[in-house]
Amino acid sequence: MQEQIMEGKMIQEQISEGKTDLKLFWTSFGVIFLIIAVCLMNIEKAKEIFNYLFSFVTGQFSVAFLWSGFASLIVLAWVAFSKYGSIKLGNEKPDFSTVSWFGMIFTASIACNTILWGVIEWSFYYTSPPLGFTAKTSAAAEIASAYPLFHNGFTPWGFYGLVALPMAYCIWVKKRPVLKLSDACEGVLGNHSKGWIGTAIDVFFVFAAVAGIGTSLGMGTPMISTCLNKLFGVPTGFGLDITIVVVWTLLFVTTVWLGLEKGLKKLSDINLYLAIGLIFFIFLAGPTLFILTNATNSFSLLITNFVKMSLWTDPIDKSGFPESWTVFFWAWWITYAPFTGMFIAKISKGRTIREMIACSVVGGALGCWVIFMILGNTSLYYELNGTVILSEIIQEKGMYLALIAFLDVLPLSKIVLIVWTIVGFLFMATTLSASAYSIGAATSKELIGNQEPARWNRTFWAVILAAVALTLILLGGLKVLQTASLVGALPLLIILIIATLSFFKWVNRDYSEISSESIKAGYLPSAE
Repeated sequence: MQEQIMEGKMIQEQISEGKTDLKLFWTSFGVIFLIIAVCLMNIEKAKEIFNYLFSFVTGQFSVAFLWSGFASLIVLAWVAFSKYGSIKLGNEKPDFSTVSWFGMIFTASIACNTILWGVIEWSFYYTSPPLGFTAKTSAAAEIASAYPLFHNGFTPWGFYGLVALPMAYCIWVKKRPVLKLSDACEGVLGNHSKGWIGTAIDVFFVFAAVAGIGTSLGMGTPMISTCLNKLFGVPTGFGLDITIVVVWTLLFVTTVWLGLEKGLKKLSDINLYLAIGLIFFIFLAGPTLFILTNATNSFSLLITNFVKMSLWTDPIDKSGFPESWTVFFWAWWITYAPFTGMFIAKISKGRTIREMIACSVVGGALGCWVIFMILGNTSLYYELNGTVILSEIIQEKGMYLALIAFLDVLPLSKIVLIVWTIVGFLFMATTLSASAYSIGAATSKELIGNQEPARWNRTFWAVILAAVALTLILLGGLKVLQTASLVGALPLLIILIIATLSFFKWVNRDYSEISSESIKAGYLPSAE
């Protein structure tokens, strides 16, 4: 009997990791390696190409990006309030508490760039305002406070929910042992999802995820470098950037070997509590009354102008604002959407579709709003009162030194800077972990039960993500980072439409004649 038990344990250990789809793995790597190699061979030429691609994509496809964001919310709202919202994702109990579940979704999705942009984003709109407002006026300050809530609210989180829908249904209702975007498109593509079309979809998924995370790492690394320079006097530069990315990768490897439950969950829990403490301290120590009053005003402007913000193309004045900001942010969020949606689907076992949409879309938006309302209104208050003129510092010295100037005027600034650095570092570490997990899952043949992607697979993609980030840092400039997201997101627009249509085809076939009461009781169709 003991030998049988030991044998069972050995089998359990053997199947704890899924097998890698080597064809997809090496094809994806080959595409990404080729792009990195070409960029590094001639950096100046690569910059020219990136600038051209930015102008081309924003000029030709900006309307498509804007409509995709608006349509995603309509689709998710309809699903959530329909009888399909009661569909339970499997009959098992959830693996994680509600707090940990939300924490994993939130910290794995937004990266450290949220706390950076939370402080500085409004300043770009204050000096170059949208919707025809005059720069550096009271009206410009008000709309500048509202736009970050729009760019980090329901619409971008809707992209995540749009991917999570078919992926979660595929995994927990149809019981498919896969975590590939191509399988979420099977409802429309049929057997073609298993052929070269499916392979192309999964390669696009990997490429887009790498582009999106590379963009985040490319922005987040200089922020951490600047904070470390302020704390310890360490010279900033590419050498320090490499060190930070290497430490991120090593921390990721640790979470990989600990597993999803002991590794990423614990890391995200720690990060969430530290972030809450930091934001709450700034709220109390900063201009609390101004934060509350201007946040209320910003929310009202967001609600009253939401449709206009969503579809504003500025066709007459052609200021370039929608293309440079809204389209860029939508593209950046879209590149995150496949791997984040896949991750949300994976950890949402036992939840209803309505709960998953509410947590990812509503909960995610509220979490971002709290950060942007507190950080943005605090820095805006200091700007308006002359304490620290953030908009001028950004133009003269850059956004990272502007962040340091903001932190310097806060009470207990030294302690705040230390906690800020830790929170930013952990935000990026959890994002790197979740993205490498999802890419590893996408390049696996199948994942049965609680199987996870092979550790070597996930570690490999973490190294690739680090290499892409360092390449983008070498190329330099916000325009390069923006272009990486835009190019990565463009093919995903079509894939997201196919995946969404697949979901509707599945639920209409499986639940069209099933009553709402049966669905609420936990009815699940037999897996094919």
